[in-house]
Amino acid sequence: MTERSELHPRKPLRLWPGVVFALVLVLGRYVVPAFSESDVEVFSLPLGLIAIFAGMLSAIGILL
Repeated sequence: MTERSELHPRKPLRLWPGVVFALVLVLGRYVVPAFSESDVEVFSLPLGLIAIFAGMLSAIGILL
C-alpha cells in the first residue's frame, strides 16, 4: 500500500477560502450593521437585508 500512496500523493486541504468567507460573514452580518444608521439603503435595499444576504452567501461559500 505504501507504493500506491507514493504514486498519488494527496493534495493538502486549503483552509484560506473558508477563512475569507468566515471573515466576510462576520463583517457583513454583524460589524457593518452595528456601525451604520438604521435607515441606510444600498441599491435601494435596506442594510439589514443586505447583511442577511451576506451571511447566507458566506455560509454557502464556506460549505462549498
